[in-house]
Amino acid sequence: MWKSPLKHWFNRVLRHILDSNYSQSNAESKFLRKNLLRALRAEFERKFKSDLPQFARVPGQYVPSGSDLYRWELAKDLFFFVFMQVGKNAYEERFMVEIGWNRSREKQGHMVFSDPASVDPEIDGVIRLPQFYKEKWASRSQPWWNFGNQPLMAPTLSWQEFQAQMDIFLSEEESAKRVAIVPQLVDDSVHKIREHAIPQFRKVAMQRGKPWLDKN
Repeated sequence: MWKSPLKHWFNRVLRHILDSNYSQSNAESKFLRKNLLRALRAEFERKFKSDLPQFARVPGQYVPSGSDLYRWELAKDLFFFVFMQVGKNAYEERFMVEIGWNRSREKQGHMVFSDPASVDPEIDGVIRLPQFYKEKWASRSQPWWNFGNQPLMAPTLSWQEFQAQMDIFLSEEESAKRVAIVPQLVDDSVHKIREHAIPQFRKVAMQRGKPWLDKN
């Protein structure tokens, strides 16, 4: 039983080390991450305008910083949401997509669903997009859209080796590579929104007696 708190402590220490390491070159690392998030947000907005024009980006600041919320007003009492959420830690170069529906203009639903089969269309709620294709996950961990795999501390890795890998990960060259794959990752996420989220929104609308056009 003692292993669980020890593992929790180790993960907290490791996270602190990674965050501290990431911020050692504070101005440079923040600039590189800001460039990535700027490219990500711009590509999402461009792709939504072309492929999902019924959604509009909701102005405002969302947590974590760099995340964006899109809203579609189907009826006066039915709103659909797509939330693009970036990794909250400085070294997490990735994003998640969460969808939701609500009777009000606010994003938060009253229920967080973990399984599409358990969704009750009459209940306002949210669910992460990867839950719709869980059978395709490469592992038991919920997949994010990753720009790259950050170095991980391992028993066989010295601190100097880990530091060297972090320096490479934070280099301008590697950061440019992550920016370059933004369109590919956004295209994949929007494709999955059309494949899984739109049919779910349709179920909610039909269950609540709202008009639905096939062009939606």
